[in-house]
Amino acid sequence: MKAKIGVIITFLTIIIGSNIYGQKFDISGSKKGSKVFYKDGTTEYGKLKYDDKSLSIKYEDKSKKKININTVEKFEIYKKKDTVAYTYILSKRNYKKKKKQKYLAIIAWDYENVKIYNEPTTAARVGAFSIGQAVYFIQKKGDPYAEKLVKPYVNMHKRLKEYFSECPSLVEKIGTDFKFKKYKSLTPILEYYNNNCR
Repeated sequence: MKAKIGVIITFLTIIIGSNIYGQKFDISGSKKGSKVFYKDGTTEYGKLKYDDKSLSIKYEDKSKKKININTVEKFEIYKKKDTVAYTYILSKRNYKKKKKQKYLAIIAWDYENVKIYNEPTTAARVGAFSIGQAVYFIQKKGDPYAEKLVKPYVNMHKRLKEYFSECPSLVEKIGTDFKFKKYKSLTPILEYYNNNCR
């Protein structure tokens, strides 16, 4: 019986591991076309192949080019029903340790003065079960790094007040006029900050 349990655990570990890796991001590349926005204001259109460390583009004439991710502001993947925007972010942890490693992340909220990214590298699915959850990062305009939005054992209202502490009028509204329930409830908070606090 113990041997059977051991085999089952090993099998599930292999499946979970492969799912976590395979579902980091769609590394097979874009099929309907993509657009790259560079930090210098230029853009390029083509088909992209991307993962959490590299990015390359294939043009209509079939030629290919590797892209330095440090030159990229964001890139958009055009899918059948929607468009998904990605970027590469530097975390607060790596910034403090003077590491240059960046992470590929989905741009979940994209305002001029503040952005929230979703880095779902911990998400995996095995059958009908979910393992792990998406990780959200927040970054103000001008900040050199993004930091995790959620902190262990810290109430979300307290966390948001702490992060936006330089804007007293917004801090007063968090928890009263602006109550956090689900992530979509961040929209009015971000809009207020974007329009009134910079």
